[in-house]
Amino acid sequence: MRQFLRPRTPAPLSPSLQRQISKYAVAASAAGMATLALAQFSDAEIVYTPANKKIETGKTISLDVDGDGVVDFKIRDVNGGHGYFYFARLSVLPVEPGNGVWGHLSSYNSQFASALFPGVAIGAQAPFYSGRNRMAYMATSTGLGAGFWGGETCTGPWANVKHRYLGLKFQINGETHFGWARLSIDCPRESFLITGALTGYAYETTPNHRIKTGQTSGPDEITKLQEPPAAQPGVSLGELAKGAPASWAWRRKQTAARM
Repeated sequence: MRQFLRPRTPAPLSPSLQRQISKYAVAASAAGMATLALAQFSDAEIVYTPANKKIETGKTISLDVDGDGVVDFKIRDVNGGHGYFYFARLSVLPVEPGNGVWGHLSSYNSQFASALFPGVAIGAQAPFYSGRNRMAYMATSTGLGAGFWGGETCTGPWANVKHRYLGLKFQINGETHFGWARLSIDCPRESFLITGALTGYAYETTPNHRIKTGQTSGPDEITKLQEPPAAQPGVSLGELAKGAPASWAWRRKQTAARM
């Protein structure tokens, strides 16, 4: 005759053993989260494109950051005038909706694209602006028919700088990505022309993942073509992020306001 055994009642675990099991569970969970975070980080990739595009008077550079055939930004160099007033202006314009350029507002509420130093983190915290963002500007007037040609020194955060960076925000399939573009700009007073070159650009392939200016690969590799000058007394971190000293100011606000 087959005998049926009565099912055993599980014996309660001792408090010390329960604590040990809880510790193991917490450790395993933490290890799993760390592995997941590491996997997500390893999926991040920076795409860098070297370039040598000249910035010339009257020309526009179309910048397709991710190479998908859609123009994301335009860098426009224009000059003109009428009567006794003449000007030269360099600006950057986000093209697609949702795109923006790291910038700041002047005291008279005009938008300027910041000339960032290497190693600045570009992410959601940055002040991005759409519309036309001024970079460099110069203007002059002959006076009221007197035959006098009054030259105006080139002004703006991008006036006569080497290896500075635009901070960029743009859209890929409806998701936000961050990137940078490296430029050098010349605008000597004698020539009354704004020229320069776009020497490279990069973006982070992971949506909403920040990138540092000059970063071409990996989490820490920064291409430093020119070290920023040491901060002077009275210069704030905010001013350094703008790429201009705290004492920088326009010589003729009324003239610049007509840009």
